[in-house]
Amino acid sequence: MNLKHKTWTATLMVLAGMTLLTGCAAKTTAPAPKNQVTHTANQVAKGNTENQLKSTAKSDTDATGTTNQTGSSATGNNATDNPVTVTSPPAPTNTSPFPSIVQMAMSRFSSAVLTGAEAPTMLPQASNGDNQMFYSTSSSTQAVMGVTPFVSSLHVTLKSTDNTLAMWNVTHYQSTDLADQGYQDIMGKETTDSSQDPGVLLTGNHPAYVTNDNGSAGIHWSEGRWQISVTAYNTEVVPTPVADKVAKYLDAHFMPVPETHAAIYIDIDTNKSQNMAVNVLWQENSNLYQVNTTQSTASPVDTALGMAISMKPYPG
Repeated sequence: MNLKHKTWTATLMVLAGMTLLTGCAAKTTAPAPKNQVTHTANQVAKGNTENQLKSTAKSDTDATGTTNQTGSSATGNNATDNPVTVTSPPAPTNTSPFPSIVQMAMSRFSSAVLTGAEAPTMLPQASNGDNQMFYSTSSSTQAVMGVTPFVSSLHVTLKSTDNTLAMWNVTHYQSTDLADQGYQDIMGKETTDSSQDPGVLLTGNHPAYVTNDNGSAGIHWSEGRWQISVTAYNTEVVPTPVADKVAKYLDAHFMPVPETHAAIYIDIDTNKSQNMAVNVLWQENSNLYQVNTTQSTASPVDTALGMAISMKPYPG
């Protein structure tokens, strides 16, 4: 099996020309450029109250907003000047399975774009302990030239103060066949090379084969409909520890059930400090789902796989 794939940046070429919105669940970001809509939110948990987004429109193409979570109480005197404490009732409990920042990001999309949409209930954590998180969104109803036509596509990026942590993308096609073609646009055709024997036995007794190509080493195997590839660039050291980590996780968790295609591909660039990108891609019916994490995420492998498992239908 030779699993070929393009980089994450290339997979997102369908996002060209999309409507872009940004926001945060921490401090306010810098003003957006002209003709771009920016939404910001500041969440400070205090008590059990639910945050409310307050937006002030500056123009048809520029709007900002902030959010604070605070409990409230008031004290006062009755008609006889006897002190009375008045406490506001608690806000309704948020019963949504989606974290607040996910709800804020998904609220940016129209109902047309939310057709077939899913979103994660699990959030990434920054590897440096940064507890501030920002989001940006983009969507489109028209594919760029050279990409399989789709009905709609949405993309959400979650960032810490300085680094991208994770992304997810949902593309809705008119048919299962077109979704299958969209998958192949990204991954290329999967082929099996019968001349290659398993070169390593991973955790859980999973046979895999090793490749060495132009100074890069890789491990490849399959589990059901999922094709897994771990490639370390600019080195001949086989990335067995990372592959073992993936195999161990998959033995303990159930991944989404794809229609026909699914892939986990991990790229490790040993020449860069931010050197890992974990990508999860799968097709269900006429939808194509993608989740990505970076080295800036704590436990990028577990987080990417966990976010993919946590994806749930998002109401349009």
